[in-house]
Amino acid sequence: MNKERNKTWFPCLAVFFLFTFALTGNAQLIHLKSIPLATGDQFLLFPSERLGMGQVSIALKDRQLDPFVNPAKGSRVQGIQLFGAPNYYSITNQGGSARTLSVGALYQNSRWFGGFLTSVQELRRAEESDFVRPLYYYPGLLSDKSSNNTYFSGYLGKQLIPKNISFGASLFYADLAALDGVDWLYANSQRVEQSGKLLDVRFGVLGELPGQKTYEALLLHTKFDMTHEVYNPVYPVFMRTPSIMTPVPEKEINRDKTNTWGIHLGYRQPLGNRDWKIGTIFTANYKTHPKIPNYQIMNIPRDPGNSRAFNFGVGFSRRHQKATFGLDLIYQPIWSTTWATAQEKIETAGGWIIYPGERTVDNNFKFSNSILRIGIQRENQRTGFQLGLQVHTYRYRLKQRDYIQRTLRK
Repeated sequence: MNKERNKTWFPCLAVFFLFTFALTGNAQLIHLKSIPLATGDQFLLFPSERLGMGQVSIALKDRQLDPFVNPAKGSRVQGIQLFGAPNYYSITNQGGSARTLSVGALYQNSRWFGGFLTSVQELRRAEESDFVRPLYYYPGLLSDKSSNNTYFSGYLGKQLIPKNISFGASLFYADLAALDGVDWLYANSQRVEQSGKLLDVRFGVLGELPGQKTYEALLLHTKFDMTHEVYNPVYPVFMRTPSIMTPVPEKEINRDKTNTWGIHLGYRQPLGNRDWKIGTIFTANYKTHPKIPNYQIMNIPRDPGNSRAFNFGVGFSRRHQKATFGLDLIYQPIWSTTWATAQEKIETAGGWIIYPGERTVDNNFKFSNSILRIGIQRENQRTGFQLGLQVHTYRYRLKQRDYIQRTLRK
């Protein structure tokens, strides 16, 4: 019987944060997670009207965030809007923190619309606890403790007024010097130097139908490419003073590359009473993983691989007088396959020969994830409040076939 791993996170009991390029409310880009590692909101860049409501989005509009998710929704912006979105988060037990400042503008006239956002970020790495700190002392440099990332996003579109259809295209680019949580994956290293980029291109369509019915479609392509320079401590064989351990750093380079192609469909309409609305979504992502790091925390031989991920979601909302309620339910089935190949001739445990280029191991992951988002909002003439909750549940099974040892691990 396959061993199933279950993890549940409650990442947002929220009133004030924004979400990011992994856009918490962004169902268009599906992320894989198999390690119970706490990370913050590094990509919390964009303004949002629904952030404090747990980012409910399927049956509710978000005029600030929606254009950066589906560029065709920029047609809903009124006039010119300037915004700033400062953000700070910190993970408990010195798990890292980040400071981000985003500024941008949104614009819409009778036919054309567009917008942009630019962000600068200081990301501070996690501090080593006494429990995991090596026996040697390595204070590190200031540059080892923090990194700076920059982001840019822009979109442009046009509205066909007689047909109530909008088209839009967008681009997101990130120049990354660090990703939150990566240091924990190389727990025995002296330090990890990261560099890379992320590019996301989207083309979207938004249609308005009679009876307050709307539909949307989105195509996206994302390229993610990071390099990890890992400095591991290596101790000399002969030490003049054994009590003082002075390791010599040995550099290991790991690449992390993923290409994603995706499609997203959505539909929304009133439900009975005009106060209620219902929405549905379908998302499909196909991912290729040309390079996958062999992390120390979970060293499963694999390189390369591919994944197929889906979202099936339904949402409900109600707006009555000055109160708003929203609920999203999303199910995420994901299938991922990775493998390793031989670099030279290898004799297996059964006496067979594996030739260069042939597979030495196959890993098959099956995920069954779910997302619940719920939120309420109350607005008065001068004040208002939001309260929201997100619950993410991750479940996966791993089946590994080792062709060298002739074993099957479940």
